[in-house]
Amino acid sequence: MSSEENGVSPKGIRIAYVDHSYHQKTQSTAFVPEILARENEVDCFWDESWRTMETDTDLLQKVAFGDYDVVVLFQVFWPPETMLEFGLSNVVMIPMFDAVCRQRNHWWVSYSFCRILNFSTTIHRKHTGLGIESKIVQYFPEPSVYGASDATLSAGSGSLRGFFWQRTGKVPWSVIRKLIGESEWEEFFLHWAPDPGHSNLRKPDESEMEQLNIRLTEWFETRDGYLDTVKNADVYFAPRDFEGIGMGFLEAMALGKCVVAPNTPTHNEYIVHGENGLLYDLDNPEALDFSKARELGEAARETCLAGWETWKEQQSELVEFVRKKTGESQEEQMSRQIQMMRHELALSRACLLYTSDAADEEDSV
Repeated sequence: MSSEENGVSPKGIRIAYVDHSYHQKTQSTAFVPEILARENEVDCFWDESWRTMETDTDLLQKVAFGDYDVVVLFQVFWPPETMLEFGLSNVVMIPMFDAVCRQRNHWWVSYSFCRILNFSTTIHRKHTGLGIESKIVQYFPEPSVYGASDATLSAGSGSLRGFFWQRTGKVPWSVIRKLIGESEWEEFFLHWAPDPGHSNLRKPDESEMEQLNIRLTEWFETRDGYLDTVKNADVYFAPRDFEGIGMGFLEAMALGKCVVAPNTPTHNEYIVHGENGLLYDLDNPEALDFSKARELGEAARETCLAGWETWKEQQSELVEFVRKKTGESQEEQMSRQIQMMRHELALSRACLLYTSDAADEEDSV
């Protein structure tokens, strides 16, 4: 099927890419506009609503009146009725699992006029079940960028090196301590730099520091300093309960580390317990067996090598999905009134789903 037959223009289009402004600092999502910009004109906008807790209507209007062929919203959730009011019907949303995992079905249905580009199979299945157009892709970092692991795992029980960045109270040091159990560590790198709002977490006591040979750090001068420390570990403990994509633990896998993570998305969408990493129940953490940490780390790197090849192929599919014209935008004569009617139907369905959600919640109590 040709590009034109699939509703994709063979020429580049104009794309408005709107992203969570925090990513302007971290650059963790920069790969998306970079991919889109290879054959299209992409204008990047940074949304501050996560700070203000209010929709940036001025930005929304600027994008709406910018004559763009498609609008891509990365972890930005403008009110659906406002988008339709301003004529934004060709919209691709890119949600992150950790930010939307608690959203109910009726909320998603209100965005049914959008297409969803998912990096999580868990929410992809939810969207397809609701009849929302969804495309699933799975990101992998390029393993060759990180090189081979610097750590060597010697024989014997006391040869392990661990790394954990204490970030939130969802995965505190107390959980990591339970996972460690009675295993011995040649060295344990504990990076104590909690995210804002998580500063009152308990540090290891002196006996733990001595017993586990903990090396405490509070900051790195450069990103290379952080990566060098991870390279010198054998076991990487994932710092968060849920992930959007999971750049940190994916980097560790690419470095050939045995990643230990909660059995939650997106960790468990990349890691198979006992095959290329270790998963645990965050609500009931128990001591783990680290005797095959080196083998698991090697398998993790192999996972990334294979995943990177697949991800390279999926990048063209990602662009095609974004560029594809929806039924609404393909008919240039479709009126705003018809768009609003579609939204009203979606809201009606959302009300029914809300009632169903509430009933399910009541039954589970």
